[in-house]
Amino acid sequence: MKMGDKKLAAALPARVLKCSSWCKNTLLYSRRWVCFASLMCFVSYVRADVVNSCETDDVPPFAKLFQTMEVKSLLEFGMGKGTRYFLDHCKEVTSVEILAPEGSDQRYQECVHFFGHLKRWKPILYRGSAHLGFASRCALSFHKDAALYDSHYVLELKKLCDGLFQERRYEAAFVDSSISYRADLVLELFDRADIIVAHEMNRGAKAYGWDKISAPSNYVKIPFVDGMGTTVWVRKEKKEVIEALGGVLKREKKGLRVFFPNIHGSLTYSFGRALEYLGHTLVLPGDSLAPPSSKKLRKAGKKKKEHKIRYGSYGNERFKALLSNVEIIEKEQFFSHPPDIIFINCPEVEKDVIRMRDHLASLGRAQGVKLAFHSGNNQMAYHSKNVRNLLQSDAKTASLFSEVRPFVVHWIPWFDFERYAFQGCSDEPLLASYLKHHYSIAFPKGKQLFEEFSAHQKNELPDLILENFSGLGSEEVLKVMRRSAATLHIKDTEGIGYTILKSLAAGRPVFLKRSFSQGSRMMNWCIEGKTAFFFDTIEELTEKVQHFFADAAFRHEVQQNCAQIVRWIIDNEKQARVLDAFLQNLK
Repeated sequence: MKMGDKKLAAALPARVLKCSSWCKNTLLYSRRWVCFASLMCFVSYVRADVVNSCETDDVPPFAKLFQTMEVKSLLEFGMGKGTRYFLDHCKEVTSVEILAPEGSDQRYQECVHFFGHLKRWKPILYRGSAHLGFASRCALSFHKDAALYDSHYVLELKKLCDGLFQERRYEAAFVDSSISYRADLVLELFDRADIIVAHEMNRGAKAYGWDKISAPSNYVKIPFVDGMGTTVWVRKEKKEVIEALGGVLKREKKGLRVFFPNIHGSLTYSFGRALEYLGHTLVLPGDSLAPPSSKKLRKAGKKKKEHKIRYGSYGNERFKALLSNVEIIEKEQFFSHPPDIIFINCPEVEKDVIRMRDHLASLGRAQGVKLAFHSGNNQMAYHSKNVRNLLQSDAKTASLFSEVRPFVVHWIPWFDFERYAFQGCSDEPLLASYLKHHYSIAFPKGKQLFEEFSAHQKNELPDLILENFSGLGSEEVLKVMRRSAATLHIKDTEGIGYTILKSLAAGRPVFLKRSFSQGSRMMNWCIEGKTAFFFDTIEELTEKVQHFFADAAFRHEVQQNCAQIVRWIIDNEKQARVLDAFLQNLK
């Protein structure tokens, strides 16, 4: 070795020295001859670690991990110089290189050239569909969450992970791939791997989508801020690993009492069902918190500012028949024995609930009581001075509070799949619309669109039954939904889309106006050709409706698929643990 090489060797980190040692041993013991040119190429390849130290700042957390436990199997998304380091410390390593259709496989071929002879290494080259290419361009060029525009790629990643974890159990997973949807991979790995590591957390938040990661409460998050940043999530059962990595295992609060105004029956049930799973109590306002009638209000005069919640539904005793964890709280109890957490779940209740919280503080009883906000519809206009904790179910509200930077967790409400079970396909030529009467006033564009399509349909689709159902109870909605073959939803804007979820769960695909839908949370489960059909014009809607009702085999396939896919996407128990992580960490 030349003097210059000796000096360089002294500066090399241990992982690179091991790589160099391996390369030397390869020359001596490998059955295939490695030419001098290949050796020089590999030495140059691993020496890049010295210059590009940002590519190796993920080593410290892994070094601590490998000192603490023996990792028998590791799954790596993205391969390169670090692959050799993992091979030196793990019994088995599977490295997956995910490429868009036009992506170069040079990195993959280099790694196969250098490491391919090792039996304990399994390289996988996955060249994705055009949907993966779209997702990458959406993130890198426009800094948009691709899942809010086309979620095909999420299904693709789910299917890939299902295949990987069916083959074997991986104790640890590392996400450092060249693709932009790293956050989607991390989200997919929760409840699959005990230890999840992601690199470059300090940069590329918009490109990689780090902000969309909301970890469930059965994991502890441990950040390493040096360099480009590395974050480790460890399942709570791995206490020794958490301690070794410098994490803190907090004591969980049990039996929290959570106050939640009933502004939407389906939302209230979903929230309560998740709390029931977690062992917390849903606290609903009693009738003494209901506003007086308009006649009484006029007589009360100045007393109209008394502590009431003037928006929402009352008579909440009915929820006790549906859930085992419901407490109805009256006004006197609210101020004498306040809940642990008070939620504001729409702008209409914000002023009243804030007034009640302030009165609680004036009584000296607000200590330890946390205030939280929930957003289910797009861009809920809360007052930013009040928002410190935001449980976001829509896709846009958090962007309104970027300056105050609240604690934000993304949560999908618990959905009652049992009630909306798939009971078979439907061939009835019924397209059911759920643009209710009051919605037709609130959403004039949707009303106009429905009227245009209704007139057009009479000439172009005379055999189709198009009905707009309004004012139906939940049981009637379900009966009509099961009878129809598909449903039409054309509100001007939508957040979660409860009626849409009900339709999909029952196996009834939805027809949606593209401009009304894109950028909304419902795009996570409304996927073109799988669960939904999007249109820009009346002509496009007519064409897609005609094809759907004309082809029975296609119709049945889509009906079955949408019932399966929505259950595949929404994991109620995991989302309940995401909610718990929010409740346990409120500011």
